Amino acid sequence: MFDSAEQTLQRAIQSGDRQPLLDEYRQQQQLANSLPKGVEALRSDTLILTPLQTYHEEDFLWQYADPNIAELCNLPDFDEEDWQEWLKTNQTKSTKYQFAVNHKYWGFIGSVGLEISQRIGFFYYWLGTDFQGNGYGSQAVRIMLDWASRYLGLRCCYAKAYKHNIPSKKAMEKIGFRPLPFKTTIPEREDYEEELFYWGEHQTDRLSLSEINRFFMSLGFNERVVPSQQSSNGYRRNYRPDFSPNVQKSTPNLTPQPPYPHKGRFLTKT
Repeated sequence: MFDSAEQTLQRAIQSGDRQPLLDEYRQQQQLANSLPKGVEALRSDTLILTPLQTYHEEDFLWQYADPNIAELCNLPDFDEEDWQEWLKTNQTKSTKYQFAVNHKYWGFIGSVGLEISQRIGFFYYWLGTDFQGNGYGSQAVRIMLDWASRYLGLRCCYAKAYKHNIPSKKAMEKIGFRPLPFKTTIPEREDYEEELFYWGEHQTDRLSLSEINRFFMSLGFNERVVPSQQSSNGYRRNYRPDFSPNVQKSTPNLTPQPPYPHKGRFLTKT
């Protein structure tokens, strides 16, 4: 943001035309005013979260190119939907926060989002293929949840994942999410089913089932949550270890690695 402003300032000085400088100033002022409270807390030694903006489009689509990302995260196929319109729609929702995940050396590496209503949250995230499996996803989510707990009053948060999406489920357990004895369904899609996870203060599974369905309905989600077949009488035992979001959680201090040696879109894992 500030690099862009500085470049515009230099051009204005050289050309003697002040109007571009004034326009850039107003644009940056609007952007600064739109930043969420506590924006300085949205960082660690390795990652910085910034609100997703229009200028992220090229980097976003580059990292998003692997079709498995959209499939596993139930996100749009941007070959069929305009990215700028999608971003504008998300930015107009007062309940939604969409962040770019930026690595201190490699720049934009993915995105994380949070939808919150009445102190209840629902999140998703994705990372470019080159950056998966390094702990960046769980680190970014932890940064966001710590921030939301402190500045938005977040009490608890839910997330979902396909049964076969083992990496995402492991990442959620690492953050402190607990699996629930429920599944997420869409009435008009018989082939759709995802597992549900919970992060927050101790509460019964029965309360979680009622709470997440009210949350989905209040925000216009198509999903509905029902007990999974493996649960006993629809529910497990009610006790779950307390995991309060108000407890300070440490963010991993990852040792910086040298940049990847080539510019290929995806790396072959061995």
